[in-house]
Amino acid sequence: MQVFNNARLSFDSSGTGDAGQLGINTRQFTLDTGGQVSATTSGSGQGGILSVNAQDFVQVFNNARLSFDSSGTGDAGQLGINTRQFTLDTGGQVSATTSGSGQGGILSVNVQEFVKINGAGSRLNLASLGSGDAQELNINTGDLTVENQGEISISGLGTGRAGDLNIKARSIFLNQQGNLLARTISGEGGNIRLEVAENLILRYNSNILTEALGTGNGGNISITAGGYVLAILSENSDIAATAIEGRGGNIFVRALGIFGFSNPGRLVRTPQSDLSASSTLGIDGIAVLDVEPFQPEEQLPGQPNDPQIGTGCQVRRDGMTQDLTRSRFNITGRGGLAPSPTDALSGFMLSPSFIRREVESDESQGLSDLSTLQLLWQCQVKNSRIE
Repeated sequence: MQVFNNARLSFDSSGTGDAGQLGINTRQFTLDTGGQVSATTSGSGQGGILSVNAQDFVQVFNNARLSFDSSGTGDAGQLGINTRQFTLDTGGQVSATTSGSGQGGILSVNVQEFVKINGAGSRLNLASLGSGDAQELNINTGDLTVENQGEISISGLGTGRAGDLNIKARSIFLNQQGNLLARTISGEGGNIRLEVAENLILRYNSNILTEALGTGNGGNISITAGGYVLAILSENSDIAATAIEGRGGNIFVRALGIFGFSNPGRLVRTPQSDLSASSTLGIDGIAVLDVEPFQPEEQLPGQPNDPQIGTGCQVRRDGMTQDLTRSRFNITGRGGLAPSPTDALSGFMLSPSFIRREVESDESQGLSDLSTLQLLWQCQVKNSRIE
């Protein structure tokens, strides 16, 4: 299924009645160049359910939008996406928004292989714009990548509370200002919970943030990683739970190792990569880091073993006494060997010239060529100090 060039597929409900269900079942689902698929509800009725089920992939490109919006007193419904691969790029958005007094909806994304959100304006968002509280944005996937100003966010832009962002993934990679955000203007801050089977990596000014910009308390950040939580100290990638007037949120991180962040005891955010739970005017939160003790795969022996010498290293016996002789390591001649271990190797090689032996008898002139070569070689060896 493809929707593009500003085409629109919509499902609207208004009045006092409850909205129904809209299901899209396809092999491949693509929104491109301003195309929209939306479900809206207004009035006092309860929001419906919009589900997109694609066997291969869901792709939203070039400012296209998949949305579920609710206004009025009725509670928002649910938007669900189920597929093998999910991509938002070049401003593509998937959102669930409530703007009345009703409760916000639930946005669920279940992806087998990967979720990739790339580029400025590309966003997966759950928002409350009125007095109603947002609920949950849930993501369950293999590998999650958010990069180049892409964003996954929950927000309370009215008086309602921002919802909760819950992610379960094999790995999470935030790169080039890729952000996971929970932000509220005047209500209580939302929470971010991450369960990562392997590693969580932040690069180049990427962030995991909960922010309360008004009188509300900051939300909490909870991270459980089976591998490592990694950042580069100089790249200004933060994990922060902050507030202005309310209490700063709390941060809990459990992993095999946590590397690349400044001292969490400083609390305030700096130009370096930080773990910060702070409030500008209120009480600071706390940051708790729980690092697993190192457990080697093979236990080290309690006692050292006796050295074993192979049969090829055994020494010879003296021919007369049959006693074992002492091993020796002999170096004869120079041959490129440095004068000492700290000196550089020299290219000088000793090359003595041939020596002719003066003989008086005619018989000596009858030496065979082989004998002459042997004699000359012995002279060479003698003068080269190889004995």
